[in-house]
Amino acid sequence: MDKKYTEKEVLSMLSRAVENIEPDNVWEKIKFSKKSGLEDVVFSNPLQKKLTKLFTKKRIASIVAAFVFMLIGILTLNNINNFRLSRMSACSSINMIEYGDKLFFENFKDNSRLYKMDLDGSNLTKLTSHSVSSFIIYEDVLYYTNGYFDDKEDRKIVISELDGSIKKVFEDIDISRISFVLDEWIYYITDEGLYRINEIDSNIEKINNLSVHTFLSHDKKLYFSSYTEDSVGLFSSDLDGQNAKQIFSQNIPVFKVYNNKVFFSNYNYNYNLRKINLGNLNVKNITYNNTNLSTSPLAFDISNNKMYLIYNDSLFEADIDGNNLRKLAKIDATTLRVFNNNIYLYHPSRSGNLYRFNLEKETIEKLM
Repeated sequence: MDKKYTEKEVLSMLSRAVENIEPDNVWEKIKFSKKSGLEDVVFSNPLQKKLTKLFTKKRIASIVAAFVFMLIGILTLNNINNFRLSRMSACSSINMIEYGDKLFFENFKDNSRLYKMDLDGSNLTKLTSHSVSSFIIYEDVLYYTNGYFDDKEDRKIVISELDGSIKKVFEDIDISRISFVLDEWIYYITDEGLYRINEIDSNIEKINNLSVHTFLSHDKKLYFSSYTEDSVGLFSSDLDGQNAKQIFSQNIPVFKVYNNKVFFSNYNYNYNLRKINLGNLNVKNITYNNTNLSTSPLAFDISNNKMYLIYNDSLFEADIDGNNLRKLAKIDATTLRVFNNNIYLYHPSRSGNLYRFNLEKETIEKLM
C-alpha cells in the first residue's frame, strides 16, 4: 500500500531539503535532495474521493513554490545593505570584575576573549588570544579557562599576572568553568561533577558527582545547585565535599549567598525574587508593598545591605528585604554586577552594550 503523507510531514521534508543551501538552483536541490525524503512520496489515486486525498501534485508544488519564494526572500533581505535587522550579541550574559582601577571582562565584541581597561574606558587591552569560559581574580592573580569555542580536549586552567603574563598552566583539564579560589585550591565545574585542584602540587580531588549550574563558597562552606536527575536542588557541604545536605529541593540555576541567606530568581516562580534563610530554611518571596519583585536570574546583585535589580525595564535599589524600593535609571540589562560604587549592566541587543551606573553621582554612561 502506498504511503500517505500529512501536510506537516511534507513541510518537514521541505525544511530538511533546503537546510543550509544557497538560493541558486533551489528548486533542483529540493527536487533531488536525498536528505529530504521527497523522492519517496507516492501520490494517491486522483480518482479517490476528495476528502480522502491528503495531497495532490499541484498542492505539493504550491507548497514548494511558496517555501522557495519565502527562502529566496529571506536570503535577499539579508544581503540588502540598507535593510538590516538589529542583531543580538552572541553572549546573553558576560562575566566582569572591577579590580583596583581596572575592569576585567569577557569582550562580547571579540568572541569572549579576556580584556581589561581603565575605569574611565581608556587603555583597552586584550589579555588572551582565545575565548574564555570563565575567569576570577584572587589575591592579585588572574585565573581563567579557555572557552566555549575550543575543543574539550584542549581545555586548560591558566594562572597569570593581571597584565596577562602567564605564571602556570594546568593542561588537559576536563573543565567547564572555574568557580573560585580558596586557600591554594582552585574549585571548578566539569560535566562529571565538582572538583578542586591544588595550585601548588597539582593534586586533584573530586568533591561530588553532581551536574551543577552554580558553585560558590560562603563562610567556609560550599554551596551548589544541582540538576542531576535524582539529586535536584540546592546543597551545601564542607570545603572537601563532606557533610553535604540539601537546602532546597528545586532547581535554582543561579543564586547568591549574603548575610546567611540565599537569594535567587528562576522560572519556576515566574522569576520572582526569593530568599532562603540558612538558619531555619524558611523560604519567602521578596516583595514591595505586597507586590512580588521579579527579575531575570543574572539581573540582580547585592552589596552593602542593598539589593540592585532590573525591574520593569529599569534599574532599582532596595533594602535586601524589598523595602525602600527606588528607581535609579531607565535601562534594561541581562547581567548586573555591583563593585564598590559602580553598577555594571550588560545587554545583548545589537552587538552588545555595556553600561556603568555610579551610585555616588547617580549617573550612567556607556562603556561599550
